[in-house]
Amino acid sequence: MGFFNGNMANAFITLWTTPYIYDFFLQKQLIDSATFDRLMTYYRFIRREMLRIKSHTLWQFKALTEWNKPNFISAEQWQKEQELFRDSINYSAKESKEKVIAFISSLEALPASAKPPQEKANPMFEVFSPSPKSKSASGNSSRNIARKKRKKRPKPTRKKVKRKKRK
Repeated sequence: MGFFNGNMANAFITLWTTPYIYDFFLQKQLIDSATFDRLMTYYRFIRREMLRIKSHTLWQFKALTEWNKPNFISAEQWQKEQELFRDSINYSAKESKEKVIAFISSLEALPASAKPPQEKANPMFEVFSPSPKSKSASGNSSRNIARKKRKKRPKPTRKKVKRKKRK
């Protein structure tokens, strides 16, 4: 996922503000309610993935939960989410991950259409990837060709010029 690479703080903030933008579009009738619902379904999936990824640093984004509640989230879920963000500073990385997983499992199940399809294995990758049997004892792939050692360049020889001494 390209969105999850790079500046995670910007990605997180962008993701958490997305429902407000779509809600504005819905109010101004730039999108219809069916489109809004479909977008929010996809958004819920991405939001859960981001919670899993950033579970140990949610406290850094606590200010985002102090905004008004988005329309698509229930009041109970919003309250639990605020507590999760607020209390995450007191947990270790492992405890934070467990709390986030428990929170996500308490949410309603997503429809199958919200989840991206499983990627099929690329047959070309199987053909061109080195097999585990081809590794040598040194850990290098047998496909690596032994390189010839380069001959060292001879050092340039400079003729010493005798200079006349100045008086």
